[in-house]
Amino acid sequence: MAWLECMTGNDRLSILQCEELAKEIGYNKMVFDLVGPNGKLKCRWLEAHFGMFMIIEPEQESDGFIMSRQIMFDPNLYCENAMIEET
Repeated sequence: MAWLECMTGNDRLSILQCEELAKEIGYNKMVFDLVGPNGKLKCRWLEAHFGMFMIIEPEQESDGFIMSRQIMFDPNLYCENAMIEET
């Protein structure tokens, strides 16, 4: 059973559910896959308390950050494979 499924009972989360989980267990250490119609992007929370994350996928890294509130209403996006990144 995947880590996310063990923690939440679900293997898919909305971006806001993923944000809440990150606030509770690792506000700037949690990585996750953002999944949409065009595939998956590996992301990392920069500051979950403010809803800020960035894309860390090689060759598709963002220059800045993305706010969860910018994408929260898109029904085609969800998060999976959330885990704590060991430093």
